[in-house]
Amino acid sequence: MSHKYLRPRHRNDIVRVLETEFVPMSPATRLPEDNYRSKAGGLHLQPHQIRIFNHAFTPVRVPGSRQLKLPYDTLVIACPKKSGKTQILAGIHYAWARVYGGEQYGMANSREQSRDRAFSRLSMFADWLRREDLKTYNGAFLSHEAEKLTFRTPYSSIQTVPVAPGSQAGGFQSLTGWDELWSYERETALRLFAEMQPIPTIPDVVLPEGFIHGGKTIASPSMRIITTYAGYYGEAPLLWTIYENVCKPDPETEEEHGTPVPGLEDLPIYISDDKRTLCYWDHECRMPWQTEEFIEQARNDPINRMRPEEFRRLWENRWTSGSESFIEMALIDAGTARGQEKGLYNAYP
Repeated sequence: MSHKYLRPRHRNDIVRVLETEFVPMSPATRLPEDNYRSKAGGLHLQPHQIRIFNHAFTPVRVPGSRQLKLPYDTLVIACPKKSGKTQILAGIHYAWARVYGGEQYGMANSREQSRDRAFSRLSMFADWLRREDLKTYNGAFLSHEAEKLTFRTPYSSIQTVPVAPGSQAGGFQSLTGWDELWSYERETALRLFAEMQPIPTIPDVVLPEGFIHGGKTIASPSMRIITTYAGYYGEAPLLWTIYENVCKPDPETEEEHGTPVPGLEDLPIYISDDKRTLCYWDHECRMPWQTEEFIEQARNDPINRMRPEEFRRLWENRWTSGSESFIEMALIDAGTARGQEKGLYNAYP
């Protein structure tokens, strides 16, 4: 099938840098994932990803102005487990630093999680680049610390942030990346999400000549990127609110009825009523390594056989109820036995 979003392949510099500069790294070997690299050496995006990111990151005209702006301030990428979400988030952080610069933050429920997810892929990439191509490394990076990367041109910093909203008050974030938002249930997490909203007063950026939009002014580029899969009903209020408001699920059938994106109607991607949030919520495993054999192996894993709802949540990206009982059955049985000893079982014939 031919799509306008694949002609040309790169319609903005975020997608261009993803596929030509950012090298996907394996957390197991700390070396490039060669099977998933593009011919240009960067991260190879699948056709549906190219179409989505071409739409999400291509600037549009500001009404009544010659300036351009990014079309959304929030992008949700929700798809089944092992769909490369963390690698994508790391690549977007890198591409944003190379294109727009500014302060970036990797958010997570703990300091360990914030270091071990997208930021760790960036850190591995920087380590590898320093070993393999010192000239390119020195042209891109100013410093490389345990919890912070600093870029040279344009100036940009990327650092990890655990759930501690007070520590980020007054920040001037250009991009925030939120990994696994389904686990954000504490009040401190909700406060942090509120504190780290996209900022409409970020300085405008003039893209350099040679860029796809070279010489153009991009007005106040500031976004939040959310990568996740579904959560448990009643235990992920923040993610559920976003999902419900944008995807508009039918309470009986679970079918989404959100507003589709023109030209992308064949994909599960929806626009919020205020046009500020783009939500890609997929239930299908689309990556080349997610073969039928791969999925069947996951289905037959002991935990997924014992708790099929976990398979639905992780591998079909569907909301499920938690498996834990409100009261353990052993306590109910013990209480019933004691009641029978007291003759209470005859209270209601």
